[in-house]
Amino acid sequence: MKKITPFLLFLAVLSIFSACTKKDDVQIKTQKELITAHVWVGDSITPNVTTSFPLVTPEITAALAAASTPRSNKATALEFKTTNDAVVYARDSTSGVLSNPQTTPYTIDETTKKVTFTNVDAFIPAELAVLLTTYKISVPKVWDIQTLDDTRLRLYAEQTQNVTLTIPNFPIPVTVPITLKIKLSFKK
Repeated sequence: MKKITPFLLFLAVLSIFSACTKKDDVQIKTQKELITAHVWVGDSITPNVTTSFPLVTPEITAALAAASTPRSNKATALEFKTTNDAVVYARDSTSGVLSNPQTTPYTIDETTKKVTFTNVDAFIPAELAVLLTTYKISVPKVWDIQTLDDTRLRLYAEQTQNVTLTIPNFPIPVTVPITLKIKLSFKK
């Protein structure tokens, strides 16, 4: 019995040190490592376009509501290269085939959890792009990384800008503040 107690004590101490070593070996992936791990398949795009200007016409109100409709983004895929180029693909949502690659440089700030793109035109579905272009609303180039893990990526951007609109039956163009909030969701 006297020999078993020191042996059990030795095993207990050894298992404690082994457990500590295993925890120390776990590597935490950086955001750059996570974001460049694979191609991200589009899931959804949720825009919200609003104005605080009280005199907008019913046509403009309807256009802002149409621009604010959530949409599927399954026809898009996004690949972040370690060389700081992002490739946006058109994606056949049935077969998964990627085509029409468009490359844009990006930077990622690990501290602020932001990704900045040089060009974001390829990210936005065509019908939303037309509405935004009609009202001269630009899409932000700096996006917050809301979620980033092995299976999900969510990017969020918000921007308010003054847009000059011609309002029917009003003698001069009017400058209206328009706020665009937009969330892009991707999955592995």
